[in-house]
Amino acid sequence: MRSRTVVHPGLPEDDNPAAVLERTRRYRGGIIVLTGIQGIGKTTWCLQFMEALRRANVVACSADAFESALPLSFVDKLLVALGHREAEPLSDPVIAARRLLSALASRPKHVSCIVIDNAQWIDERSAKALRFVLQRLADDKITVVLAGVAGTGTAAINSMLSDDLAWRFIRRITLEPLSAEQVQDYVAQVWDRTMSARAAERLRGNTGGTPLLINAAMEHAAGPDHSAQNPWPDAVPYIVPGSNPFAAMLNALEPGPARSVVEYVCVSRGPIEQERVERIGDALNEPTDVTAALESGLILGTRLGQSVQLRPFHDLLAVGVRENLESHRLSSIHRAIADEADDPRLALQHRLLVEEPGTAELYTAVAAGVDQALADGQPELALQYLRSAMDRFSGLRRDDCIIEACLVASVHHAIPEVMDLLPQLQSMPHDIVRDFALLQLLQMRPDLDRVGQFAEELIADELNHPDEALLRAHISLAIVVSRMVSDDKPSTAVAVLQAHQYLEQLAQSNGAVHDPRLRHLPSGTDLGLQFDGFNLIAASGTQDREMISNALTALSARISCASNSPALADALTCRAGFLSVTGGIEQATADLERAFAVTASSGAGLAIGHTRVVLAYCYFLLGRVHEMSTLIRTAQLLSLDVSDVSSRPLVYAMSAVLEAVQRAVRLLRSCTAPGRGSPDQRV
Repeated sequence: MRSRTVVHPGLPEDDNPAAVLERTRRYRGGIIVLTGIQGIGKTTWCLQFMEALRRANVVACSADAFESALPLSFVDKLLVALGHREAEPLSDPVIAARRLLSALASRPKHVSCIVIDNAQWIDERSAKALRFVLQRLADDKITVVLAGVAGTGTAAINSMLSDDLAWRFIRRITLEPLSAEQVQDYVAQVWDRTMSARAAERLRGNTGGTPLLINAAMEHAAGPDHSAQNPWPDAVPYIVPGSNPFAAMLNALEPGPARSVVEYVCVSRGPIEQERVERIGDALNEPTDVTAALESGLILGTRLGQSVQLRPFHDLLAVGVRENLESHRLSSIHRAIADEADDPRLALQHRLLVEEPGTAELYTAVAAGVDQALADGQPELALQYLRSAMDRFSGLRRDDCIIEACLVASVHHAIPEVMDLLPQLQSMPHDIVRDFALLQLLQMRPDLDRVGQFAEELIADELNHPDEALLRAHISLAIVVSRMVSDDKPSTAVAVLQAHQYLEQLAQSNGAVHDPRLRHLPSGTDLGLQFDGFNLIAASGTQDREMISNALTALSARISCASNSPALADALTCRAGFLSVTGGIEQATADLERAFAVTASSGAGLAIGHTRVVLAYCYFLLGRVHEMSTLIRTAQLLSLDVSDVSSRPLVYAMSAVLEAVQRAVRLLRSCTAPGRGSPDQRV
């Protein structure tokens, strides 16, 4: 673990310790105010700042809660850090300030930096003394870092900084919780672990994006089964309620109008208007006091137009409140929020969180909600509906929700989001649609030969299903993909030929889908694009020029008349893959950039992993190394989240190429640096 050397991933470049230090040197001193929630990394930032200074003539001191009630206790601690001990207890802030100034002036080596951490615990008289001192240090070429918890710490620091300070450089920095992508970056740098975006999102949700709790979760997860180089397992450890530092904060509020407001806001899972909160209280016959709730600091208010939006001051406070509310209380609030919500999507989400058996009406509402979410390009919302519905229904309806979630995830290439459902899917009775859903999940596992064998077993059976042609066409896709990544390339063309026969049968059905669980599957037209793309890749592995020419012609014809879809992105990637190894680098680059544009408007295709890595390869050949490095970085972060598992080795291979190029450039620069002579002389 290397947390002290890793800069907070969410910081702008100008706020990194080294950059701030450079600016203070330019101004010959300054005041740095550093704030953020508990565990966000303020102490680590201070350590990094001192390490950048090489700790030369630095005085560091941290206030603590135990001494916060003792007058001038912090000034006394700071004097001790300066090597000066008072014979008599200090009693007056002005005298204490003069002693501090005297101690700074009499120190054998000039103090260049004072770092004060946990400023929220500085006692009131010490704060007055420090205000006096800061007024008189402006011209002493000294840097002062004041770090404290947002809120109380900010107020304590502001009490020391008067408006008429003569300092030329004062910088305020706020450390924000890490986003999911920043969590990935942090875990990769500090813990040397590769983490999928899905796992990072879960970890962020359970730690509030604070490095302290991320480290606690990683420590908890570290074990003999998880070596430093292994990808992060699917099961990310949740921060248990007892470890949530925000969970107990609600206990400071007595039951009553203010506490009710905090509970409504935390259960709402997002910003909610003040008027709506008051209506929820009316629906539950409970008085509300928004003003008192805001004064408690547990919720924040932001004015937008004529209304005030309320939200929890931290994500983990909301998690803690929801986990500690009794079931009937939580359900009653969810029901009231659903009844008051104007947005049908929000209303459905809250209806699904009410702990009571689901009804036929609710099941119909879930199906409509899933369809609308997918039509709006929000597959993650559709999966959220289906996951919530699994807890509300039992028997066949619950099974159907699980199957539909797996199929929605496979269509939108989000299979990692539902891999935890694999044991439940496997425990269901055999049924062709269940088996087909199982096939989709198994494609994310490393044994693709076994996947292909399972697909061939399915397609050889009598399906006895009204959507037989649709199922056979999609099962054929799994067979084609499994053969493509095997050593038996010629058999891919045979599999594609068979798949086209099923597509012809599907065309005769006019595209009608009888089983509602299959209503989200791509059309035969989309499958045709993918099959022809894979056929070109398979043909290029042979020496048959006529076969290659026919495959390229057929694919180009389909691409020329295709509308934007994930399947078109796949087809463009396949053609680009062929062009990139036959000298058509510019054409391949154009196809891949178009594939990304299609993905942005229509969703990712099955080959999205290859799209990134092949485009990075093309950029490398074209000398666009900066664009290549950006693309490879993205590919590394997302390689564990795409269904295109065969692209992962290529991502790591291109990463190695990039690292080699960067090292060669650094070596060349060091050889040709002034005073070092030419590379020939050095050799």
